[in-house]
Amino acid sequence: MNEDKPVKIDIQFLDDKGKWVPVRGSPYSASFSQKTPASANNLTGSAMTKHIPHSMERLITFMKETLQGSLIKDKDLTDTKVLISVKDNVELVSAENDRIMLQLDQVDESLKLL
Repeated sequence: MNEDKPVKIDIQFLDDKGKWVPVRGSPYSASFSQKTPASANNLTGSAMTKHIPHSMERLITFMKETLQGSLIKDKDLTDTKVLISVKDNVELVSAENDRIMLQLDQVDESLKLL
């Protein structure tokens, strides 16, 4: 059976205080499929060249949606539901900041590698 096999990868390092701490972004998740050739998983292989545009599309979609949701121009600011929606989008951007910055850094480093 050729099912994807998901795994979780925890990467930690010993900090200067002797404490094990996770590497930024850890734990990571990955999946493996028997039908994918091993060469696709090289750092500069086809999986990487597919991953970069997919990551960029997700980031762009998130940014467009939250920007649109947080703009107040042409919105009825006397409507409580509108104000709550704006507030929710601003909070979502704040809550997702670390994850988004990590993804941007990962894409940046991947592009430098290629």
